[in-house]
This record gives sequence, structure tokens and C-alpha cells, in this order.
Amino acid sequence: MRVSQVPALYEACDGVVFPVLTSASPSLLEAMRASRPLVASDRPFVREVAGDAAWYFEPTDPASWLRHCST
Repeated sequence: MRVSQVPALYEACDGVVFPVLTSASPSLLEAMRASRPLVASDRPFVREVAGDAAWYFEPTDPASWLRHCST
């Protein structure tokens, strides 16, 4: 995939799930820029980037994922 194709990919998505434990990624900003729902790991580095733009879950707890992804 080319970088120029990334915006169209996010536009085609219903939302973005970001289940990371240790590092940030441009995916957070790309999802927010595309105004897509964002469900992300409840980690300080993620909250620093996404702020109020995301719903947060505990990435080591599958039930936590389901509570946010099934609504």
C-alpha cells in the first residue's frame, strides 16, 4: 500500500481498534483525521495522543474489548 492510499483506507473503515501495549503509531492520528470511531488501549501514551477522541479498554482483558466493540 502506498502512503497516498492510507486516507482512502480509513474512509472505508467503520472504525479503528488500536490494541497496543507498548508503542504509539500514526494509526491514532489517521483514525481521528478520518473521523472514524476509535477504540484504543487504555495506556498513558495512547491517552496523551487520542485524549477524548477514543473509547478506552484494557488490552489484556478480552471482555473489556467486547464491551466497547459490540456497541
